[in-house]
Amino acid sequence: MSSSWTPWILRARRLALGHPFGREILEFQGRLYEFQGGMERQLLRGERPRRMEAASAAERLQPFVSPLLDLVMKAGPERLSGIVGSRRESLEAGVLQCAPAPGDAVALLIVKSLLQPFARLLESGPEGVEGCTECPSCGGSPVAGVLRDTAEGRPLELVCSLCSRPWRHPRVSCLRCGTTDPRCLSGFTFEEFPHLRLSCCESCRAALKVIDLRREPEAIAEVDDLASIPIDLWAESRGFVRPAFTIPLSLVPPVYGAAPASAVSR
Repeated sequence: MSSSWTPWILRARRLALGHPFGREILEFQGRLYEFQGGMERQLLRGERPRRMEAASAAERLQPFVSPLLDLVMKAGPERLSGIVGSRRESLEAGVLQCAPAPGDAVALLIVKSLLQPFARLLESGPEGVEGCTECPSCGGSPVAGVLRDTAEGRPLELVCSLCSRPWRHPRVSCLRCGTTDPRCLSGFTFEEFPHLRLSCCESCRAALKVIDLRREPEAIAEVDDLASIPIDLWAESRGFVRPAFTIPLSLVPPVYGAAPASAVSR
């Protein structure tokens, strides 16, 4: 059955074929998107959620915890599936009962995977909001930025890591510290990923992956983020930090470390 997740599934499959180093994660992510599409259809059978309220979300999402853990153990990357297997009982009982610790990569990934279909059903936030560092609709952090042609030029739109809705943000402004000083702002492009750019702040070490839709019209922020993890490993080695990741870098298979990411400063 076609759904709003279908383009994501197809994009993950296509990128898996073109990026051998990322095939394991991208193929799993395609399976995860299929699961999330089914979640969304089931959630729509009840009352549509209006706000991101923790208690309400936990109650409606708890029935999906066990099937999601089953999927991760069966189809997830080896490192992730092994950790989930060893923690299955505690994750099933408590992963939605309180916010995961910042360093608990597995719990963060499980909660994010459960929240995404819920967040995509929320009502959109106020229109015309610009300059926010968090999503106006659900409060999520941006997973990436996109540049698209519009009648007004090529504004930067941030894409939420939870509900996937975009909102505008100044192109020359750090997400974390807000500086607009060009001496502090730098950008890097990568030969292996020509439609991507890493915008960085040399002052606070914040970074944002930006996708140029003119170069790759079929790009999808979250999926292309997964295919370009070598950029994140390059950035991490230089002390740059992004606001959100599709998958925590501590769960990335070692093969990603051998994939090339040749940076050119712009």
